Amino acid sequence: METACLEYRLTEAERAAFERGGYLVVEGSLAPTLVQELVAVVDPIRRRFLGASPTGGYGYTSPTDPDVPLRGWLREHRGEAAP
Repeated sequence: METACLEYRLTEAERAAFERGGYLVVEGSLAPTLVQELVAVVDPIRRRFLGASPTGGYGYTSPTDPDVPLRGWLREHRGEAAP
């Protein structure tokens, strides 16, 4: 095991953010080219399942049924409260 990884500990703010959101943002941990490659692979999947933003953004505040192709399936399997 590389012992250098043991030199850093989470701050209280990082720990709270993890507890709140379930993930950590580690700036600079991935090369920018790798991030671009990952987005290129994942974005078509996101668009297929969650809908494509008409403005090209990565999310919606109030998506409509045509924006979210899986909304019907979600409602059928998770109930009316599904997004």
